[in-house]
Amino acid sequence: MDNKEIFIRMREEEYALIPSEIKDRFFTSKNITVETNDWFENMKDPLFEKYYKEKKQAQKHLEKRQYELREERRKNAL
Repeated sequence: MDNKEIFIRMREEEYALIPSEIKDRFFTSKNITVETNDWFENMKDPLFEKYYKEKKQAQKHLEKRQYELREERRKNAL
């Protein structure tokens, strides 16, 4: 049997319901918590900020183009 890692995302309340012996055996050594302020900390890095802004611009252009294509199809169907 292969040892494969599985990543689980859950609320803190759900995690608290897991019995301690299960958490100790499987989760504790590999608990990875994402800080809620990671984004603010990451925005202090010039390269991260540059990529983030480029991503936002690209997303804006994609959404606009998606709307235009949808409207073209709608007009052609009439």
